[in-house]
Amino acid sequence: MGVTVEIADAVTDDLVEAFDRLIPQLSRSSPPPGASGLADIVGSPATDLLVARDDDGTILGSLTLVVFRI
Repeated sequence: MGVTVEIADAVTDDLVEAFDRLIPQLSRSSPPPGASGLADIVGSPATDLLVARDDDGTILGSLTLVVFRI
């Protein structure tokens, strides 16, 4: 099984579905961001949303990289 990592540059149905599936594994009290929340993340110039996909394209996980000056 191979895994590829890519930067999400658009909000797609499979991205929304993946977050609906993955977020409850991290928190019972925090709801998934939905298409609108993901659009904010993907569209922000300060963030990159990386997704890991298996060979059939299923999203296995994600990472949000946020860059800001301190």
